[in-house]
Amino acid sequence: MKNLTSFQQRIITGIGLLALVGIIGWIDNFLLMWAFLGVIYIFAFYEAMKLFDLSSSSAYFWAVLLWLLAYAYPNPDDLFFLVAIIFAGSIAYLHNFDKRLL
Repeated sequence: MKNLTSFQQRIITGIGLLALVGIIGWIDNFLLMWAFLGVIYIFAFYEAMKLFDLSSSSAYFWAVLLWLLAYAYPNPDDLFFLVAIIFAGSIAYLHNFDKRLL
């Protein structure tokens, strides 16, 4: 991999990830899909926290709790509104509005 350019590494990584997503889709197991998307969700959450220079250990707890709740909740689409209500309530209660949190 050291001799490859950055673009070539990205192409190989993209092909590998597409193959992984294809295999997971082909297996068609709910638990496997939930776990795979959850791991991607946690990595994306970590990257967003770094990108916006936010540091809150409790945010990771709530992110993982939301991921676990999505497994058992019968209609996970409703969880978006639940999180929005909790977020708005915490901003109203704590009075610490930061644009980066949105």
